[in-house]
Amino acid sequence: MKSLSLLLRIVAIIAAISASVLFFIAQGKLEEKEAALTRSVEAQNDMQIELSAANDEILELNQNLLQSRADLASSKGALDSIRSEMFTAKQEVARNQTQIKQAQNEINNLQVDLKNARGKLIQAEREMATIDQSGELNALTDRVEELEEEKLNLELALKSALSKNPKPTARLNRAPVISKSSSKNAPGILGEELTIATASPKSGIIILNAAPGVTLNIGDKLNLVNDYQSIAKVQLTKITNDYIVANIMPGANNKELNPGTVVRVLR
Repeated sequence: MKSLSLLLRIVAIIAAISASVLFFIAQGKLEEKEAALTRSVEAQNDMQIELSAANDEILELNQNLLQSRADLASSKGALDSIRSEMFTAKQEVARNQTQIKQAQNEINNLQVDLKNARGKLIQAEREMATIDQSGELNALTDRVEELEEEKLNLELALKSALSKNPKPTARLNRAPVISKSSSKNAPGILGEELTIATASPKSGIIILNAAPGVTLNIGDKLNLVNDYQSIAKVQLTKITNDYIVANIMPGANNKELNPGTVVRVLR
């Protein structure tokens, strides 16, 4: 009995020791598990924080994407508007170039017509300066007036065309216009006033506009005075109601014998 009791005590001691060992082992594992669980919870919290941050970034990226799409749509609309404006501007430039070309052609044609009219006018004046017959003189006078009117119309048309062209290419140089007759009797040593219609120093002939009330005779020799300076001596060869034709005597100042110049007669 004693041996059995001793054996049971030994077994109980071994069991107690084993239970203690198992308790300590289980306690260590439990602490490890608790620590692992704590780490897991902390990791989960960290993951949750990172996930929230990632969600915020996703939302921000989504907003940026929407804004970028809106900006792209706006830029596309602006680009389309610019393209439309460029197309309209190109059409306007092409239309302006066509108008400028047409205006330039019109100006060139008018300049040619004006040049021809000036040539005809000069030729008519030269012919008139050498005419001695009254009928032909009157016809040439009418022709000169017609050419003057035609030349004036051409100049007006040319000015109108030049005003439409941004780069004018010619200047107008109007030829002297034959003035109508004018007269006034001035007191003093100088006599009546006459106006030079045309003069041809080469042919030695000058034509003056006749003035009402001026008493002149064929063959009279007159001294033509301008600004109290003698510019020519002439001898009358023909007198009509409209014109006085005379020969230019030697010693005349040909530069002063210009159409439209008003001279006084010194007998």
